[in-house]
Amino acid sequence: MKTSTKFVVAAVVFVTLYTAASFIVLSMSGQNISDALTIAFFAFWTTEIVALAKIKINKDKKPKKKKQEETENVG
Repeated sequence: MKTSTKFVVAAVVFVTLYTAASFIVLSMSGQNISDALTIAFFAFWTTEIVALAKIKINKDKKPKKKKQEETENVG
């Protein structure tokens, strides 16, 4: 499994666990988890996913030198 895939899976799992934990805390104690903590948590994982997407897009845009050189040598 690629590293980027591991990060995406981790993001989904941790966001789901955090959401479930906040619902459990709310239902058991009646207290909300801090808004600042929730915003920071989701901002972190959103930034990670966006960064991975940008890396993937940039890799796809760059032509690979080896393949170009092989094509030029064959022709």
